[in-house]
Parts: sequence; C-alpha cells; structure tokens
Amino acid sequence: MVSEGVGGKRVYEGTSPDEEALLRGAEKEGYKLLRKCENSLVIQTPDQGIETYELVLELPFDSDRKRMSVIVRKGDTLDILTKGADSTVLPVTTLCPRGLSKARDSVSSMATEGLRTLVVASRTLASAVRLFLSTIAGGGGDASQGADSGEKASGCPGSKCQAAGVLPRG
Repeated sequence: MVSEGVGGKRVYEGTSPDEEALLRGAEKEGYKLLRKCENSLVIQTPDQGIETYELVLELPFDSDRKRMSVIVRKGDTLDILTKGADSTVLPVTTLCPRGLSKARDSVSSMATEGLRTLVVASRTLASAVRLFLSTIAGGGGDASQGADSGEKASGCPGSKCQAAGVLPRG
C-alpha cells in the first residue's frame, strides 16, 4: 500500500522491510508504485509513462529456496522477478563470469560494511513456459475479463483493488 505522509513524502507499507526498501530504492530511480491490486501493479516510469503488470503467479519465500519469485505479464511478455539471498540467486543468473564476479564483490563489500544484502534478478520466460503457465492459470485469458465496473474505472484488473492514491489531509 502507498500513501502520502508528512510533507508529501510517499509512505510504503509492505509485508516485509525488504519490500519497503525495494520500493524506496525504485522510487529514487524514478519508478513509482501508483496502485497495487490483488492481481496487478501499476507503475509510473521515470519518463512519466504508466505501465501495468498482471501478477500471474507468486512463489513465496521459503527456507529451502531462500528466495521468492513472481511471474508478471505485460502485454505478450512474461517475466520472472526474484529476490533473495545472493547465495541462492546469483548461481541461477545468466551473468557472464565478469558480471557475476562484480556482483559478488559488491555484495561482499556491502556485507563487510555491516549492511544487509539482497539480490534481485529478472528474466523473460520462453514461449514453452508461457504456454504452460497460461494452461495452469486457466487458459491465460484477458486479465480484465470479469472485472466489475468499479475495477475498470480504477484501471486495476482483478478483484479487491486498492488504489494507492493520495490520502485526504485532515
């Protein structure tokens, strides 16, 4: 959830401190979470564009994987985004050896300074995976099908939409 705090500063309320930190970091780079719905995210980009991502599947964090992942759809593109411990995320990336070494050095440097580290990675999924996911997700139809008029008006597909917006000052 996003609200406006004191002095117009955006306040993020995530399910974990990691999520809040990631949202604050993304905002520093010009990406703002505008709305979070049960099945979608609406983001403002640095060039003031608006992008909507459908949340297709969430793989929650567990102690065996030491990471969590979400699969999102934007148009015809399906991406997987993963956050977790460097020891579990970096080995499954497609970074070249030099890039992997630089990433490990950065994580090590931050950890030496006493900072908590978290690695985020993404990958576009191949067409075979997209077909499989559309099959298990019920045919992969249009995300806005079945949305009621209130959901369509708010720009959020799916149910239980929560507009992030600005809270009234009182």
